Amino acid sequence: MANETWKCPKCGLENEAENNFCGECGTRKPETEIGINQINRNPNPIASATVKQVERVVPEQSAWDNVDNIQEDDATYEKMGMMDAVKKCFSDYATFSGRARRREYWFFTLFNFLIGFTIGLLTEISGIAALGYLSNLYSLVILVPGWAVFIRRLHDVGKSGWNWLWLFVPVIGWILVLVWLVKDSQDGSNQYGSYPK
Repeated sequence: MANETWKCPKCGLENEAENNFCGECGTRKPETEIGINQINRNPNPIASATVKQVERVVPEQSAWDNVDNIQEDDATYEKMGMMDAVKKCFSDYATFSGRARRREYWFFTLFNFLIGFTIGLLTEISGIAALGYLSNLYSLVILVPGWAVFIRRLHDVGKSGWNWLWLFVPVIGWILVLVWLVKDSQDGSNQYGSYPK
């Protein structure tokens, strides 16, 4: 029982049972009451189950039964540090679908700011103009994942990715987009994916 694992549906990595997120891609652990061995034998156990088996698999719960689980999952996600967010953004390099929470977006943005600031500072201190090319190269490397996490962040608050066009409206558009970027996740699933908390 101590060796129980769950397989990530996105990348296929075997994860410890107590981990709520995949260590490779950050995908949330699938919610299920069925043991991992049953899942491996029958990929869709509920489809072939009788009514009595379904009642065992999905016990009757009140709305308040899940409150502790939600807080525990939030605490697990909140443990996502800067490097976890950067790894997740680079692993979802060109994934424009889905949702990205505030923590993921802002940690990635902060990381890129710090790298850019460090390269700029080194260029000024050393006087080596070639470091400026390194800054340009880094900007090209983060262009696609930065844009992808930006679009996923808009999806997380229930906005279409096309709302980035508001950035062309001076001041008002910038403020509007900034408000969306700092806003908390839209509760529940939306048209862009499941609730990331």
